[in-house]
Amino acid sequence: MRKRLTATCMLIVMLITSASFIVGFNTSPHYKDEIENLKKIKEGATQFYDELEKINNSINFNTMENVDSQITEMNTVLQKIEADKKAIAAFKKTGVNAIDLTYDAAIEFDNQLTDFTNDIIKYLKIFQYLFDTLSIADQMNTQNMTEETIVQTLEDIYTSFEQIINNLEALDCPVAMKSRLDVFTRKLKDYQLVIVQLYRGYSKNDFLTLQQATYLMTRVEKEYNNAMDDFVNSFDISFQNVLSQSNEIDVLKDEILKNTDTLLGLMEGK
Repeated sequence: MRKRLTATCMLIVMLITSASFIVGFNTSPHYKDEIENLKKIKEGATQFYDELEKINNSINFNTMENVDSQITEMNTVLQKIEADKKAIAAFKKTGVNAIDLTYDAAIEFDNQLTDFTNDIIKYLKIFQYLFDTLSIADQMNTQNMTEETIVQTLEDIYTSFEQIINNLEALDCPVAMKSRLDVFTRKLKDYQLVIVQLYRGYSKNDFLTLQQATYLMTRVEKEYNNAMDDFVNSFDISFQNVLSQSNEIDVLKDEILKNTDTLLGLMEGK
């Protein structure tokens, strides 16, 4: 992808700066629509990029507060980008390669920014459920439960795990995370089964069931923690790989802005 984009950008630059292209390139009415089109491309590339960057920078990975509203904001920007892409695709081809290739580069930019943002949203949802899972597990380990509250607490924890498992299974999970997500989800279900046994033991004052559940908890917690560690490490690596895609988007955005400025300068006689 990087080689293809670099080649496209270099071709645009060569066409713009070639002497044969500049000759006769003026501000005649023939280019009125093209000037407006290029201004729209420049404005859109800057606006959408800045809006998404602002949302990304506002995400607090320590608390995951407001992440649902931030994902909603991202989807709103994606709708704008989709409308922009359709508008650019409808621009009339000029037969001037430097202009037409700039249109194509703008569509490619919208595609890349859309794919990148959709990937970010997928990973945010995974991290959100992972964060919730850690919070529930921590509650299970540290909650100061009394005999009067333990049954209700176990019931609440079971319900919370059930919701998280359903959410994880319904996720549009990136391919790089799918196998580890499946393993992690299975360990959550194992953890949930132990909670059921603890619940039965405490609610019925069944010492043997409690003893068995306590034994299983030791084993399941170890497997769960191992799966959690593997899942978190895999998430970190995969998420960093996704973030690295922004480098290519940055390069393409800068080239588009340079090309539109050069073209507009030639067309407007500046």
